[in-house]
Amino acid sequence: MAIMALSSIISSCNTEKDSPDYRDEFVGEYFGIRTNSSWMLGEPGTSSQVEDTVLVVAVGDSLLRIDGTEIPIGPDGYFFEYRGGSASSYYSAEFSQGDSLTTELNGGGLGGGYHSTFQGKKY
Repeated sequence: MAIMALSSIISSCNTEKDSPDYRDEFVGEYFGIRTNSSWMLGEPGTSSQVEDTVLVVAVGDSLLRIDGTEIPIGPDGYFFEYRGGSASSYYSAEFSQGDSLTTELNGGGLGGGYHSTFQGKKY
């Protein structure tokens, strides 16, 4: 009886380690377009688009590093967080269709601001 209990415990531990990590489908290199824009009070705004590659890496047991930013991400592939104490400052990331990534970074205050998006596909 003790041997059966021990083998059950060992096999359940092995199952957890051998089960795939849902983050694996998000990991990889994404090639796409990054759009940056900024503005300052009393000045004309600026905007640019460039081709870019974003690397997504699993970190630890629950995070992803996307283009240098570490975030917790669930199996739904969506993340949104306000940053910097302002409702206009946020970061979001969304994985969709099994091969697409969209990120958005927005920040600023009374005197100016910036917005950056990336839309790409895994290759």
